[in-house]
Amino acid sequence: MNGALVLCRVLHYGSALVLFGVGAFQGWLAPPALANSLDAALWRIVRFAAVVAFLSALAWLFLASGEMGDGWSDDPITWYDVLADTEFGHVWQFHLLLTALLVGLVLSRPGGHWRLLCVLAAFHLGGLGFIGHAVMLDGAEGWISRASHVVHLLAGGFWLGALAPLLLRLGKIGDAELRLEISDVLRRFSGLGHIAVAAVIASGIVNVALVLGQWPTDT
Repeated sequence: MNGALVLCRVLHYGSALVLFGVGAFQGWLAPPALANSLDAALWRIVRFAAVVAFLSALAWLFLASGEMGDGWSDDPITWYDVLADTEFGHVWQFHLLLTALLVGLVLSRPGGHWRLLCVLAAFHLGGLGFIGHAVMLDGAEGWISRASHVVHLLAGGFWLGALAPLLLRLGKIGDAELRLEISDVLRRFSGLGHIAVAAVIASGIVNVALVLGQWPTDT
C-alpha cells in the first residue's frame, strides 16, 4: 500500500503543478495572440490533468484511510470518519471540492477560461501545504511552516508547470506573426522564473530549518 500511496501522491502533485503552471502562463504571462495560438491543445492537457487530479485525490483518501484502518477492507464509514475527524480529512474536504470545481470547469468549457482556472488551481495546489510535514509543528512555527510550504508549492508550480506551454510556444518561433510575442513571453518568464526559483530555494531552506530546529549551515 505504501508504494501505491507514493504513486498516488506523485500523480496528484504532478497534475496540480500542471494545472497551476499552465493556467498562470496562459492567463497572465502570454500575450493574447500567443495564448490563443495553442489554446485548444493546452486546454486538452489541463482536462487530462484535472481528471488525474480528481482520481488521485480520491485514491489518496482511500489509501490514507486504509493506513489508518484495516487496509483495503475499509468501507465508506471509515472514509467519512477520516474526513470528519482528522486534520487531513478537514483539509481534504476542501481539496476535493476544489478538484471537482476544476474538473467541472475544464470539462464544461471549450477553453479560454485561463485566469479562473489559475485562481482555482492556486488554491488547489496551495492547499497541499496544509497536510503532511507542513503540519508537524504547532503554534507560530506551525503557521510559518504552512506558509512556507504554500510558497514552495506555488513558486515551484509556476516554474515547472509553465515550462510545457513555454516549450510549445518555442515550436512556433518560426512564425513571423508570433515572433515578437514569443520574445516578449521569454523575457517575462525569465524574470518571473528567477523570482520563482529564489522563492523555492528560500522556502525550502525555511522548511529544512523548521524540521531541524536550526538553520542548515553545515557544509
